[in-house]
Amino acid sequence: MLHGKSTQTLSVRELEAELKAREDAPYGTRSSEPDSSVSPETPLQMRQRVEREERVRLQVRSRLEGLAQSSPRPTLPFGVRLVYFFVVGYWFGCVWLALSLVLCLSIIGFRPGVAMLRRTGEAFTLW
Repeated sequence: MLHGKSTQTLSVRELEAELKAREDAPYGTRSSEPDSSVSPETPLQMRQRVEREERVRLQVRSRLEGLAQSSPRPTLPFGVRLVYFFVVGYWFGCVWLALSLVLCLSIIGFRPGVAMLRRTGEAFTLW
């Protein structure tokens, strides 16, 4: 433990600092921490954990960047959406809107009702 924190809540910088301190300490020296039933991590185990955490951070960062760079979903041509509106969209949109308003009146259905209200334009026109 370092400054009263468990090693699982330490930041990467703190872990690296502790790893450096353990490597610099002479062999056989004991820390001022009380003995625990769990054996302390070796410098190699700490380094491996830090590397694993860094790999996970890089994977998450690359996935988030990939999501940000992905193009929005393609929309249908205007003519297809116009035909949909006159054949299906006007009545389906009205039913969708009425259902979302009814859901908004109840406590349980409020969140889905608001989500449906946000997508009412898609129900009318497939936008």
